[in-house]
Amino acid sequence: MKKKLICLLVAGALPGLAFADSTSDRIKALQAQLNALQKEVKSLKGEIAASNNGAKATAKS
Repeated sequence: MKKKLICLLVAGALPGLAFADSTSDRIKALQAQLNALQKEVKSLKGEIAASNNGAKATAKS
């Protein structure tokens, strides 16, 4: 009886552990995507600032 109870408890806990791992992997993947998007936004902001500075310099000439 104790053996069956232990087996049931272990069987009930395993899916929860597997779910936690997949959630952790998803979070890591989303963080990587977020970092890539932040780099892209920073790059685009730099390009906009450079083009605005170039346009101002051309207008002053």
